[in-house]
Amino acid sequence: MVCQLHRLQKRMNNLDVFIVTGLSGSGKSLVLRILEDSGFFCVDNIPVILVDSLLKVLSNQNRTQIAIAIDARDEKSLKFLVPEIISLKEKTKNLTTLFISASNTYLIKRYSETRRRHPFSFLSNQNNEENMAPTIGECIDAERSMLGEIEKVSIKIDTSGLKPSDLKHRIRELIQLSPKNNLIVIQSFAYKEGIPPDSDLVFDARCIPNPFYENNLKDLTGKDNQVVKFLKKQEKANTLISEILNFLNKWLPFYLHKERSYFCISIGCTGGRHRSVFCAEELAKELKKNWTTSIRHRNLL
Repeated sequence: MVCQLHRLQKRMNNLDVFIVTGLSGSGKSLVLRILEDSGFFCVDNIPVILVDSLLKVLSNQNRTQIAIAIDARDEKSLKFLVPEIISLKEKTKNLTTLFISASNTYLIKRYSETRRRHPFSFLSNQNNEENMAPTIGECIDAERSMLGEIEKVSIKIDTSGLKPSDLKHRIRELIQLSPKNNLIVIQSFAYKEGIPPDSDLVFDARCIPNPFYENNLKDLTGKDNQVVKFLKKQEKANTLISEILNFLNKWLPFYLHKERSYFCISIGCTGGRHRSVFCAEELAKELKKNWTTSIRHRNLL
């Protein structure tokens, strides 16, 4: 019996587990398909109280990569999800919790286009004596409120306007992440399109000279040699990068505490093609010396 228990504990410790939760309509099913295509055994919409038992059964079947999707419809058991995640992290070496989200505008548009009812509209009808159907916006707000505590302990991915190919890339970044390492994501963006919702830190590169106003550089990007040479001659650009690096080298270890494996640093400029791209590339080049680092340019896609 003791030997069997020890073998079970060893198998549980070696599992690679993703728990996928988030807002209805934000893309949880797509995330699960991406994980399935990457070799994970996927289970959709399982009650929280069965998660631990399911992992034990699957580990006994020699499954090592498992993804489980949980939604907010099971309100009574949902309150146990955060304690369950904390408990599982003690038993499983590599457990990642993903919270898939999107803006209300995006979700309302998606439900309007597909003409599907929000899952919470059925629950609200059951509890509504006047039998008045809530609006899609009210359903989204209710679900967002119910999932607030789970969002705090999860890696958040906002899919508003995100292409399926970009979502696939982000999920595969997380799959490849070693359990012993932290992943730093550096992304450039355009302020005119808004700050990326998944940003943990945001820096502003609009204070440095803009290559856009140089006729020979206007149609290039911050990755082109001519733009790089131009910006490296600018004292403000060099000072900005140096001071951001000083801040990150000092504070990243504190941001990346033991329960946090993913950290997104965004740097923006007006159009997201010159200054922010240059700065993101320079920052990534330095951070790669000490951290597992990935880079993406939102406005060069």
